[in-house]
Amino acid sequence: MKIKNLIVGAVIAIMSATVSVAGAQAKTHLSHFKFHHAVKIASLKSGGVLPPFAYIQMCVKHPGSCSDHKGNLAMASNRNVKLTPKLQRQLASINSRVNSRMIAVSDKGADKWSVGGKRGDCEDFALTKRAMLIAAGWPSRALSMTVVRTAWGEGHAILSVHTNAGTMVLDNLSHSVRSLSSVPYSVVAMQSGSAFHWVRRNDS
Repeated sequence: MKIKNLIVGAVIAIMSATVSVAGAQAKTHLSHFKFHHAVKIASLKSGGVLPPFAYIQMCVKHPGSCSDHKGNLAMASNRNVKLTPKLQRQLASINSRVNSRMIAVSDKGADKWSVGGKRGDCEDFALTKRAMLIAAGWPSRALSMTVVRTAWGEGHAILSVHTNAGTMVLDNLSHSVRSLSSVPYSVVAMQSGSAFHWVRRNDS
């Protein structure tokens, strides 16, 4: 826990330091380099894996999107939300609403992760759903951005929701909320408890 606290403190210090770097473009490049390096060290020390670089870029630019939120829902454990019928309906509603309102488009050129907007690719859908659930009181530790590989061999991103009924998946490829064990994906990496701690599936 001490090592984790030191790592989190270092990451926060780096994020704060980047604000005072002169020149918007220089600040962005320096921030990304420093933050990527800090997260890489943190990941290695904690036995995790490095988050996608585009995710790190988003967190440097929009720290609030990667902050930890306690939420106000009843927990079955430190990470699992007690899934009531009402919350189950809420998951289905948010998943379907975002899938219907956002237009699916692929990033052209460099990969970019973002929250909200009228269009986006799979990770943008997942981040938007995560933000809406947090606004509704869900704790961030129960919501894991997850990188997977589909059965047809493509990289894909989904939102995993940890509940006492199992890990549920909010996916832009389906209006149904399904269990992670039932989807035709193999997990490459998943957030585990905090924004910058990502692990392989076997470690989660």
